Amino acid sequence: MKSTKIVVSLLGVVVLALSGCGTTSSSSQGGTSTSAAPTNADLKCTLTIAGPQSQAWYIQNCVQDFLTANKYDNVKFKMMALGEDKADTDITDWTTGPDVYAFASDKLMNLKKAGALSTVPSTYATKMTTDMGETSVSAGKIGDTQLGYPYAGDNGYFLYYNTDLVPANQTDTFEHIVAACASKGVKFAYPFNTAFYSMGELMTWGANYTVTLKSDASGIASIKGTFNTDKGLKAAKAMKQMMDNPNVSYKSGCQAAPTSANKIGAVVDGSWSAASYTSALDVKDADGKVTGNKLGACKLPTITVDGETKNIASYLGYKEYGVNPLVSGTDTARLALDHALANYLVSESVQSGRFDAFQTAPTNKTVAALDKVKNNICVNAINEQAKYAIPQTVVPAGVWKAPDSLYAGLDDKSISTDAQITTALVALNTKVEDINAK
Repeated sequence: MKSTKIVVSLLGVVVLALSGCGTTSSSSQGGTSTSAAPTNADLKCTLTIAGPQSQAWYIQNCVQDFLTANKYDNVKFKMMALGEDKADTDITDWTTGPDVYAFASDKLMNLKKAGALSTVPSTYATKMTTDMGETSVSAGKIGDTQLGYPYAGDNGYFLYYNTDLVPANQTDTFEHIVAACASKGVKFAYPFNTAFYSMGELMTWGANYTVTLKSDASGIASIKGTFNTDKGLKAAKAMKQMMDNPNVSYKSGCQAAPTSANKIGAVVDGSWSAASYTSALDVKDADGKVTGNKLGACKLPTITVDGETKNIASYLGYKEYGVNPLVSGTDTARLALDHALANYLVSESVQSGRFDAFQTAPTNKTVAALDKVKNNICVNAINEQAKYAIPQTVVPAGVWKAPDSLYAGLDDKSISTDAQITTALVALNTKVEDINAK
């Protein structure tokens, strides 16, 4: 039995002649009924499209454009709010779930096990590889099976800062950032209470995990973590150094636009906050016209522990669309329509529009090459940080609870010595390696 090891280290509108969705078409000539070739207008069903509430207005417009352009006159749809990071937990009955939904790439295995992912048709998968490249497309694969349609390559985080509070030449090191913040009476916000951020930081010195899949890629065979090593210890000591600094805000709710009013000079966050942060730091004249902006963005800083300096690490994954086969059941026409729609939602035109609306880093190579994308500070920041990021492919479920005890102990100071940190890391590593963690 051979196992597969994973080491953690777009398309145009397709017009399909579909039958089904509960309808048929017929015509009568001379009293004789004969079957007529069904058209898109013959289809009758109501689709459910799920994704982040903040993007609902844009996706709703895209779906309507797709249905109208392809003359699906009798196909209706409704929008459902669903966080990309909660797709595998917020829906328990996928037979009544959405037809097409957005999800974060680390949820791929859980969604497959739930039966909520239909295999991407080979024509679409091949075209995606051409339009996006193998790296992006592989984020939607388990083994050799393509299950997701990647639409964003920025499911990670970086440093935002206010150029009036933290000059660009002081964003290179943790020490420089907190000194700049201290001089202005503001803080550096780093949400260590959330595993997405704390686990990324704990990989800074090279601690990691290796996931081995079952031979048929149906699940995880084993997990090996190395957080209970000197590499994990140095990273945990770096976290302690940051949490102990009075100029760092690290608890729930600490993320906000870096402004004097918010008492934040720099904040670790993702591109999903780009639009609101940009607006908060707009410079306007007396007439309310925007004349400039004070928002800066770059990779995370370096930090030094025991005389060794490393760039702080992070997680970096993709956001994708999935097609749920359980809601369509035996209706192959509805399933084909769902795939055609998901395919459209990762197309060049939709990705370009999504970037305009939300500054989302595209997976489509043509869109990524546009000046508006190349010159975007957030896209450049995520690309800089990618050199120090750990790809989110198959992430062990235990990861998302693993750092809780370490964080709590560092917060209340019950964990402070190297020996206490080491003990906490042994427990953390065990949680990471738990295949059955929920």
